Amino acid sequence: MKFPLALVLILLFPVTLLAWGGDGHQIVCLIAERLSPAAKDGIRELLGREHISDAVVASWADNVRRDRPATGPWHYVDIPVDAAAFDEQRDGKDHNNVIDKINDFARVLADRNASKAERRDALKFLVHFVGDIHQPLHCAERDHDKGGNGRLVFFLDQPRAVNLHFVWDTSILLHRTTPILQYAMALNDRISPEQAVRWARGTAQDWANESHDVARTVVYGGVPAHGPPPKLDQAYVDRAADIVDEQLEKGGVRLGVLLNRCFAGAASTAVAQSRPSELASRPVTVDLKDPASLKAAMGSEVIVSGTVASAQWSRTGSVMRIEFVDADKSRFYAVIFPPQGPAFDQKYGGDVAKALGGSEVRITGELQLYRGRPEIVINRLDQLEVMNEK
Repeated sequence: MKFPLALVLILLFPVTLLAWGGDGHQIVCLIAERLSPAAKDGIRELLGREHISDAVVASWADNVRRDRPATGPWHYVDIPVDAAAFDEQRDGKDHNNVIDKINDFARVLADRNASKAERRDALKFLVHFVGDIHQPLHCAERDHDKGGNGRLVFFLDQPRAVNLHFVWDTSILLHRTTPILQYAMALNDRISPEQAVRWARGTAQDWANESHDVARTVVYGGVPAHGPPPKLDQAYVDRAADIVDEQLEKGGVRLGVLLNRCFAGAASTAVAQSRPSELASRPVTVDLKDPASLKAAMGSEVIVSGTVASAQWSRTGSVMRIEFVDADKSRFYAVIFPPQGPAFDQKYGGDVAKALGGSEVRITGELQLYRGRPEIVINRLDQLEVMNEK
């Protein structure tokens, strides 16, 4: 995965991790920059030279809270820690919560009829809120403690008590001394293709319920609800650090997938709570010669068969593009983004073109249109099935 040069120059130096609401959000956005060409172009159109992982973008939603206090409740959802899951009537606050706002802003971002200013704000809110929803204490509360803000604890041997929310926002990340970019790259590199596919499933409500479960079983576990501030020992911090890493990884993967869908005009399939997440596992066969068929299937998972004509990495190494020809000589492309690309290289001996050139294959993946040309996004090895080897 390639990181923007300006960001590399800034982040190569050690910095203090201020909070999940600050540099933690940059890490989520750095991992999320596994974007389709359409998403990259769309973000560039809205942000110009800025990147979603720039602090001014990743933390924008926090910074505007002073001037727009009504946006405060949008950053979290207070699900009682002893509840089974989110309940809209009990926890929704008239749709003023992080679940509903992720859904709302994804739809605005995907809406080509919305103004550029509306879509720009939607993008900035979205990249931040997807990070927020993966902080467990943004999705839980115990005895009205406002997500741990009302519960004091001692972090390891520090002499001053801090609130539990601050520990999960800041102290655990501060305990890591690795620079932001290096930290994000390390997390990104360890995400397997199988994890990326599995984590990309679900809705904003599913992600909130997942974070709530972490808060119930780990964050509040071993921390009494009342009494003097307890000490969080090394065992608690070590377990918490592993969970923070995985939550940042999940947030990055899911944000990237959501942005790809938004800029493909398919945000509803990513966030709509009324649809099962398994919808994506029901691909449809598409006719590449039929413009109406292509338009109807855009942003959906499709099946296309053809013969491999070529395969190569782009000059920047940011995408592998495989060219196919179907039975009617129509040309189409499958694109593979890091970190999945190396898995294909490994499977096919480091030369996908040589291994598959001339083979008949069946491709299953999300259909996108890039510069007027249909492309199918491949996220895992089993989406490319060799039917008849050359």
